[in-house]
Amino acid sequence: MKYIKTYEEVNSNLLIVTKLGFLSLVKELIEAGANIDFQDDDGETALMIASNFVHIEIVRELIKAGADWNIKDNDNRDFLDHLLTVIKKQIIEEFPEKYQNYLIKKDAEKYNL
Repeated sequence: MKYIKTYEEVNSNLLIVTKLGFLSLVKELIEAGANIDFQDDDGETALMIASNFVHIEIVRELIKAGADWNIKDNDNRDFLDHLLTVIKKQIIEEFPEKYQNYLIKKDAEKYNL
């Protein structure tokens, strides 16, 4: 990868191409020696970013390359926390009425109604 000059650029570019969903470039950067556990200013790793954008093939590639699931971001959330947030959001968006009923029932239980 002649267009990348420094180790820092390799790591930063891994986060960028992960966000954009470019699997082939993710593979190239891993092969070029990118730190797959590099964290951005928010503490997010490529694995967290891939899950945030539902780039499942990139998630698989990063896991195969040995990405650490246990790293915490600045909000103390790990990879699985990011993944569950995305899944929850998708389900809520698809079934808003069921989610509303869930919240009502949860409040009723909380307040013994």
